[in-house]
Amino acid sequence: MDMTVKTLEDLQGMVLGWDRSQSAKVQAVYQRLLACLVVHAHNLRVLHWNVTGVDFDPVHELIGDYYSQLSDFIDEVAEMGLQADIPPVGIVEALEVCGNVLPGDSTYSSEECFKIVGILFNELLQAYQAACEMPIHDDIINKLQEHQQWIRKQLQYKNRQRLQQE
Repeated sequence: MDMTVKTLEDLQGMVLGWDRSQSAKVQAVYQRLLACLVVHAHNLRVLHWNVTGVDFDPVHELIGDYYSQLSDFIDEVAEMGLQADIPPVGIVEALEVCGNVLPGDSTYSSEECFKIVGILFNELLQAYQAACEMPIHDDIINKLQEHQQWIRKQLQYKNRQRLQQE
């Protein structure tokens, strides 16, 4: 990256760690990540409320932990974006970018919950990967990779949890 300072925006770009000429692309990718986090945290909350069956308690608790963690990720990603002058997305924008909201009036077996969680987490991993490929500061990339690692671990443990319940 060329670190020559020509304008105040160049200086800001150096501090934020990215080439300002790519700011529109970085903003779009970053906002997509935030949109996916917002929508999928909502979807996890729907699963948490609507899981049914004899294994309700452990699945309810696990899914609750998932959406709580995603809520923390939403705050961190939104705050990183704000530091880089990237406005956060609202729920309407999030739905436009990353739709697929689960109906709140449906019930889900634990098996259905685990299948849906796998799909949601894989979509999130793709959004995180796209964000990590942007020309942004290494500290931000490291934080996003920490989020990715947590999601990957949950995908591994999800399958173990399911097997323990059977």
